[in-house]
Amino acid sequence: MEPVSSGMEIPVKAHPASPHLALKISLLMVVVVFMGNLGAMVDLIMHPEIEYFDEEHLIVGGITAMMATLLFGALMIYVQRQEKLVLRHQEARLIAIENEKKFKEIFEKTHDVLFVSNPEGFFEEINPAGVELFGFNSREEMLHIKTSDLYASVEERERQRSLLEQSGFFRDHEIQMKRKNGSSLVMSVTAEVVRDDFGKVVSFRGSMRDLTSQKLMESQLLQSQKMESIGRLAGGVAHDFNHYLTTLRGYTALAIFALPDDSSITPGLVEVRRSAAEPRTGKESR
Repeated sequence: MEPVSSGMEIPVKAHPASPHLALKISLLMVVVVFMGNLGAMVDLIMHPEIEYFDEEHLIVGGITAMMATLLFGALMIYVQRQEKLVLRHQEARLIAIENEKKFKEIFEKTHDVLFVSNPEGFFEEINPAGVELFGFNSREEMLHIKTSDLYASVEERERQRSLLEQSGFFRDHEIQMKRKNGSSLVMSVTAEVVRDDFGKVVSFRGSMRDLTSQKLMESQLLQSQKMESIGRLAGGVAHDFNHYLTTLRGYTALAIFALPDDSSITPGLVEVRRSAAEPRTGKESR
C-alpha cells in the first residue's frame, strides 16, 4: 500500500560547515604555490645558472598558479556540491523512513478497515482491523480470497466497482457485506481508483467503516417509534369507541324505560345495554 502523506514535516537539523574545509583551503594554497613555482624549481635543478625569480619564471608561474587555482577550485566546488547532494539524499531517506513508520503505525492501529485491492479481485493489503472485523485468522488468509466473497450480493459489488471506475472516487457508499461465518455487516466504503500513466486501472484503495451496530440501533429506535405511534392510535380509537358505547348505553336505557314492562323487545335492549357496558360495571339489569 502506498504511503499517504500525513502533511507533517520532520524538522532537519542544520549541519555545521565541514571540518575539512580549512584543510581544503590550505591544500589549495599549497597547490597554487607549488604549481606557480614548479617551472622555477625544475630550472633550479636542471639549470642552476638561470635566475630563480626571473621575468619568465614570474609570468609562467603566475599563469600556472591561476590555472591551478581555477581547476582545483572547480574541483573543490564539485566535491562540496556532491557532499551536499549526498547529505540531502540521506536526509530525504530519513524523512521517508520516518513517514513510512508513522503511516505503518496508523495503518496497523486504526479501527477503520484500510485496504488495497487489484482489478483481479484480490486484496493486496488489508490492515489488522479488517482481518478482525471480517473474522479471518490472518492477513495472509485474506490475501487469498476473492473480495467478492465478502459482499452479500455479487451484483451489488459489480455495481460498486462500475461506479468507482466511472467516477474515480466515492465517499461513504453504504453496502451490505458479510463476515467469514456469513453474518451480516453494513459498511460505509470510501474508495478511489489508482491508474497508471496510460489510464489503466492498477488498483483500488480506500477505507471501510462498520455501521452494523449503528444501523441496528436506528432500526430498533424506528421500531420503537412505530410501536409508540400505534399505541397512540389505538388509545385514540379506544377513546372514541368508548364514547360511542356510552352514547349507545344512554339511548338504550332511555328506550328501555320508555317501553311497557311487558314489551317483547325489552330483553333484547337489556342485552344490548349489558354488552355495551364497560367490563368493570358487570352485568346490568333493568
